Amino acid sequence: MNVRTCFWLGIGLLLSASAVSAQPKQPSSTFTLGQGTVDLAVPESPAFGALGLTPKQVARPTTARELAMSFINGIDRSGNLQTGIAVDTAPYMLLAGSRITLQDYQRPGQYLTRFLARWQVSFATAKGGSEDDPSAKIALGLRFTLLDKGDPRTDAMLVTCLSREAANMLNRQPPVPPTLSDEELAIENQRREELVREGVRPCREDAARRRWNRTAWIAGLAPTWTSADGTASQTDYSGTALWTSIGFGFEDVPVLEDHAMLALLLKSRDGETVADQLAPGSFITQDSANVGLRFIFGSPTTQFNVETLWVRNDRVDLREDRYWNLSFAFERRLINNIWLDLSFGRQLARDASANEYSIVSAFNWGLGDR
Repeated sequence: MNVRTCFWLGIGLLLSASAVSAQPKQPSSTFTLGQGTVDLAVPESPAFGALGLTPKQVARPTTARELAMSFINGIDRSGNLQTGIAVDTAPYMLLAGSRITLQDYQRPGQYLTRFLARWQVSFATAKGGSEDDPSAKIALGLRFTLLDKGDPRTDAMLVTCLSREAANMLNRQPPVPPTLSDEELAIENQRREELVREGVRPCREDAARRRWNRTAWIAGLAPTWTSADGTASQTDYSGTALWTSIGFGFEDVPVLEDHAMLALLLKSRDGETVADQLAPGSFITQDSANVGLRFIFGSPTTQFNVETLWVRNDRVDLREDRYWNLSFAFERRLINNIWLDLSFGRQLARDASANEYSIVSAFNWGLGDR
């Protein structure tokens, strides 16, 4: 499977899911699991993270979206241009989110339901854009949420507000005439649904302010495949990435409680195939280990990040490759469910690469409320 095929596969999945989610439904004051979504930052793609291509290397634990897509473009830590696309989904949310109410989700004992709803699957493909790195990479990522105090679907205040404002909005509407045709009834239902969606917008915005930086814990794994020359026939398995990330939300700490999070990452990967900066045009295999810290400060819609990452690469040629990576990132919601992510990084005291800087940009799209 080449990069172009993977791209159109992702586009097809995105359009199909969007078409399903766009079907009009009879408005109601009872909200389902899929309607409890708020517009928080789109989580870093687990598959992109395995390939080392996310703007931030330290994954922040945050609530998974039903469906999300990320586009990246930039210079990686080896100095090579990379472009790629990732499609992420929470399968349980996508398939069952419209049949489970928020009230049921919050009931004591629903641990399995919450675990399944937070499970994320990711597929990513990336292509090197330089003569020194024409490789194509593929990753299949799985992310499991072990703790999520920021899950808006567990917010009792959100459920109360959604139900109250939706009922108030519907009660202000005149009765539906019994003489309406099926087509006219569908139009009227869609009109009322839009009114309800706008009426409950403040509820979701308040929930985002309460939940965007709460304490959470995730773990993930992702097998990868690499083609050194970019052709499908030369694609081989290139190791598996394992990681865990814990985000501390500074609960009950003045000022920081509403505006900051500190994330800790532990990550390892075996059998990684990378372009060798010491021998342009050739590739080398290595095992790697990362330990990183990321400090996030801002609001639900605008966040500034400072990240430090210690990297240990065990190359097959035994060349010493230990270094620190310091980066600064900016994340901003452009419009509803569309986020811009920019990162600038510099490597400190690295001998196995002539490149010192990395610049990565990403556009992230997440499926919103239905």
